[in-house]
Amino acid sequence: MATSQNGLSANDRSLIASFVIPGSTRKIALRKGPVSVVLLDWLGFWHNELEPLDTGQLDDWGYAERTIRGSATELSNHASGSAGDANALLHPLGVDPRKTLGDAKLARMRARLPLYEGVVRSGAFYTGRKDGMHGEIDKLAKLAELAARINTGWLAPGVRSYMTGAPVVVKPVPAAPAPSSAPSRAPRIPAFIAPGHPTDPGTVGWVKLAQSCLAEAGLYSGAVDGVMSPGRGTERAVRALQGRKGLTVDGRIGPQTWCRGLALSREAIVDVGSKGAAVEVVQNIAGVRLDREFGPMTRDALKEVQRFEGLTGGDVDGRYGPETARRVAS
Repeated sequence: MATSQNGLSANDRSLIASFVIPGSTRKIALRKGPVSVVLLDWLGFWHNELEPLDTGQLDDWGYAERTIRGSATELSNHASGSAGDANALLHPLGVDPRKTLGDAKLARMRARLPLYEGVVRSGAFYTGRKDGMHGEIDKLAKLAELAARINTGWLAPGVRSYMTGAPVVVKPVPAAPAPSSAPSRAPRIPAFIAPGHPTDPGTVGWVKLAQSCLAEAGLYSGAVDGVMSPGRGTERAVRALQGRKGLTVDGRIGPQTWCRGLALSREAIVDVGSKGAAVEVVQNIAGVRLDREFGPMTRDALKEVQRFEGLTGGDVDGRYGPETARRVAS
């Protein structure tokens, strides 16, 4: 019998059902029984207390008959329906979750995880390759007991679960406290896009931005319409840019292509006075107002990003060049 990483039987669709994530309109395929109860509570927490799952991409992923990324033989916990990915395209595998989730949300996740008593594990806190989107069932010994407690309306004493339909008081995510000097901020990586992704509003905006960058770089002459069809003009232009910048040529727009390709598609250094779509990419990374004009606000925010990435001294200059791009993308 095939089993996933946590020892549950895998690749058996008869064990899987579609569930609505509590508080949202999103559906996800998970293993029936205690596994779904626990994971839906985790995903309900994510939707209600971290960030909404109803907007943008249809990228909340559950059951999938596949191996662990990078392994040819070991089945992922997705294969047993005991893993769920939340806002997967916003939090790509291998990207530092501090850059996509931020310290405040990670602190909230870190505070809730012990209440699952080791049953739930988050990829945001893996010791090796990070996987911020990923939550999974890890230890099975207390799974049934935990699920039964969640179904009573309580995850832990004084902490309501998300599985009863009872009203839940949702607290806003607090802003991370600013250091007393030399402030820093985590960069924000734009959404991952692959050819053929659904043309929902979230994707369309990012594709339009990429198309604008490619057009300004002289690599794309088609309509800025937010459509990225396999093998067509936008994908071909992305591949051309990736080749020009020495990146992996795969036609997909991930962190490397956003940060080292599109952000530097016209200029080797994006600095005060720069204008255009590439500046908007940098402004997304820096987390400032998007006006496509690189001014003092963008410069100062970028300095904070550079400090977060470990740059010091004269390298903290508020200019977006190859070294800043390399650090932000990694």
